[in-house]
Amino acid sequence: MKAQGRVLLLIAASVSFFVVVLHVVIAIIGPSAYTFFGGERLARIALSGSFAPVIQTLFLAAIHALFGLYGLSGAGIIRRLPLLTLGLFAIGGMYAFRGLSAIPQALQILQDPDSLPFRVLFYSLVSLATGCAYIAGTVKSWGWLQRDEEMNA
Repeated sequence: MKAQGRVLLLIAASVSFFVVVLHVVIAIIGPSAYTFFGGERLARIALSGSFAPVIQTLFLAAIHALFGLYGLSGAGIIRRLPLLTLGLFAIGGMYAFRGLSAIPQALQILQDPDSLPFRVLFYSLVSLATGCAYIAGTVKSWGWLQRDEEMNA
C-alpha cells in the first residue's frame, strides 16, 4: 500500500470519529448545542421534551462511526470490510457533496458577511476536505485494495 493513501484514509477516518464524538456531545448538551451547530428546529423539538433529536443525532453518530471504520479498513488498520472500495468512494462522495455547499455559502458571506456564521462555511470546507481525503486515499491505495479484494474472493 502506498503510504500517502494510507495517511489520507487515516486522516479521513479520524475526522469521521471526531464527528462521532461531536454528535454524542451535542446530544448530551442538548438544545443549546443544537442551536449553535445550526439545528434550531432540533433545539425547539428537544425543548418540547421529545427524544427525537437525541435519537437522530446518535443515529448520525453511528453512520459516521461506520464511515470511520471503513477509513480504517481501507488503511489496513482493521480487517477488510464488505464492499470496501465502493464504500470508500461512496463515503468520499457523500462528504464531498455535502462540502460543495461551501461555494454558495462563501458567495453569501462575501455579499453579506453577517448573513451566515462563518462556522457554517468552515463545516462545509471540512466536509469537502474529508471527502477529498477519502477519495484520494482510495485512489492512491487502489492497487493494494484490488489485490486484497482478489485474495479475499
